[in-house]
Amino acid sequence: MIKGVNYLHKLPNPIIHRDIKSSNILMTEKGKDFLVKVADFGLAKIRHETSRKSRHGPSVGTIPWKAPELLNMGKHTEASDIYALGVVLWELATGSEPYEEADDSMISAFVLRGERLDIPGGIPSRFRELISRAWVHEPQRRPTCQELLNSMKDVFCETDVNKKPSLRIHTL
Repeated sequence: MIKGVNYLHKLPNPIIHRDIKSSNILMTEKGKDFLVKVADFGLAKIRHETSRKSRHGPSVGTIPWKAPELLNMGKHTEASDIYALGVVLWELATGSEPYEEADDSMISAFVLRGERLDIPGGIPSRFRELISRAWVHEPQRRPTCQELLNSMKDVFCETDVNKKPSLRIHTL
């Protein structure tokens, strides 16, 4: 998943996905491994497009995965995709949906105050750090996708990689 977003961000004309969330991540078994794909490019834009507005308005995306700067009508950047990846990583770590009991205004207020979802103590420490770094409040302090990929190597050293992931299936 991170590798796919990294590919988009490193294209000659980088693409910002703008709606990274768990239901836009597809996973299939491929032999003993899993093939993960980033899907739904309906809101994606080339980074250097001049217009911030689209047919969906100035700030698109889905609230639980939106970076704080987007909740303040800021511009989508690679860093806002990284924030959303952090929320998806939290979902993978917990097996839960983010902010299950909250409405959009509650989520927005929570995130804008600098608060984040709790990361349970049973999660490997390096994975906890990775999630926390991805959803730092200030976009310029978030890691790049390449930095996330490099950090994942440390996470795998600390984690049982032979364990099959728990899957939550989204249907259309």
